[in-house]
Amino acid sequence: VIGAGAWGTALAKVVHLNGGDVYLWGRDPEALAALGQAGRNERYLPGVDLPADLPTEADLAKAVDGAGCVVLAIPSRAFREVTARLAKFDG
Repeated sequence: VIGAGAWGTALAKVVHLNGGDVYLWGRDPEALAALGQAGRNERYLPGVDLPADLPTEADLAKAVDGAGCVVLAIPSRAFREVTARLAKFDG
């Protein structure tokens, strides 16, 4: 799941809890680390607990490597930049 805002975080949580292989990618490594440590995304989903083992990844290439499906949950203003970065990867 590309985008660690409210929609991306919620989607990654649901996929993970239902046994799916998922990585939650966000552009800010520090925010992802805080999300993992706190078990919550306080900025976008305050009060919503996340699984302790929800995988996060700040490296876009690693996040999509081997993915059968990539879901974009990003603001429209970031769409062009992120899709241009994704277009560089094989697969």
